[in-house]
Amino acid sequence: MVFYDRSADKYFLTKSTLVAKAVNLPTIDWEDGNTYPLVNVEQECGDRRRRSGAEVQRSLRAQVIRRTFRKDRKTRRKERT
Repeated sequence: MVFYDRSADKYFLTKSTLVAKAVNLPTIDWEDGNTYPLVNVEQECGDRRRRSGAEVQRSLRAQVIRRTFRKDRKTRRKERT
C-alpha cells in the first residue's frame, strides 16, 4: 500500500493490514512499475503537545514539593494528638 501524507506532500510504500479494504481504494503506479492501493492521510504534528525536558523537571519538582508538604502536614497532625 502507498500512503500519501498530504500535509508533507510525501508518498510512502509500506505493508499494511488495510489490504482487505484495498478493493475500494484508488490506485497509484509506483516507481517499481507495480500498481498499489493509495491511502490519503494527513498527519499533523500539533495534535499532541509534547513536553520539553525543562517542563518535565519542573513538574517533577512540583510533585516532590506537594508530597513533602502533605507528609509534613500529616506529621503535624499526629503531633497535636
